[in-house]
Amino acid sequence: MRAAELVLHEYYLSTLQPGAPDKLPNWGQYIQKLRQTNGGKDTTVIAILQQIKDSYRNRIMHADVVFSLDDALNLFNLTMGVIAEMAVALPGNVSVNP
Repeated sequence: MRAAELVLHEYYLSTLQPGAPDKLPNWGQYIQKLRQTNGGKDTTVIAILQQIKDSYRNRIMHADVVFSLDDALNLFNLTMGVIAEMAVALPGNVSVNP
């Protein structure tokens, strides 16, 4: 999750106009700002971020929550996928697709 947060912040900064705040306090605000400023691009990234936030991230903020192996693997796979999608969109990265 920490890796996703780091890439999310960089993705957010690259998507917005110059002068964006350095850091937002939570995923909900990042997602809201991305929806407002993204102009309809990368709706898949935003949808996956929302799913991770609602289905997993909010739950793991509670110390007494323990994920099943299936939930942990689902979260890992979703997170790796969205990290890859955001990273490709960052400046300086080269897409492998022609």
